[in-house]
Amino acid sequence: MSRPVVIVDPLSSGVELAPAFNARGIPVIAVTFEYPDRLGFGTKVETSDFYKIIPYQDNIVNIIKKYNPIAIIPGTEESVSFAERIIRALTPEFANDPKKSLHRIHKAFMQKALEESGVPYLKTLNTSSEKETLEWIRANNLSNSPLIVKPPVSARSDKVFHIAAGEDWRKAFNCVLTQPTQITNIMSDTVVVQEQAIGTEFAVGTVSAKGRHYLSHLIKYNKISANGRKTIFDYVEFIPFCEKEPAQLLVAVKQIR
Repeated sequence: MSRPVVIVDPLSSGVELAPAFNARGIPVIAVTFEYPDRLGFGTKVETSDFYKIIPYQDNIVNIIKKYNPIAIIPGTEESVSFAERIIRALTPEFANDPKKSLHRIHKAFMQKALEESGVPYLKTLNTSSEKETLEWIRANNLSNSPLIVKPPVSARSDKVFHIAAGEDWRKAFNCVLTQPTQITNIMSDTVVVQEQAIGTEFAVGTVSAKGRHYLSHLIKYNKISANGRKTIFDYVEFIPFCEKEPAQLLVAVKQIR
């Protein structure tokens, strides 16, 4: 057998990865988890896509090691930390900086990474204090600006609240602190409060290795509002790399370290 690719938690958008590798003659191994009442797209592992399916266990690194994989890839946002542990052990030459592991899943740390890289970022606070939040809003002249309130670690639009300019943010703030996220079932110790970005949302997909980012795709999100929610995904568009506005995004993304 050729050296395989390992996909950790091949669900959600990760369901598309294994068929792509199979089409190129690369076998794929899945590492799976047990989640109670999991929500979201692609909630079932397609067993026919995989050479082998291995449930996550304490000795997973040793189990995977014998297959000598060429790459380990997280299939979902929730699996990033687990995948990084295996990557550092088996393919360290492709591993990201372990000191910034939290930056890849924590919404406030993500903005911190942008700030540290010298690219535009959203004003962001991560706190459990209403008092600190109020002081931060005033200090940043956001009292009459729309805000976003959300958990620090979540997925998709789970418990993401859009707060209109001048609207009370406290109810959403306390909801994040007192209720677990629906997708990950995690209780949040803090709340992320951000200035709200108005405009078109793009997603820049990259494959990163040895400190360099290689573009894989560029997506433009199109969203609609319904039943009081403003983050319902309607459809996405794949954008050509040559367009002017996306090109500016790519320059910024390649600066992030």
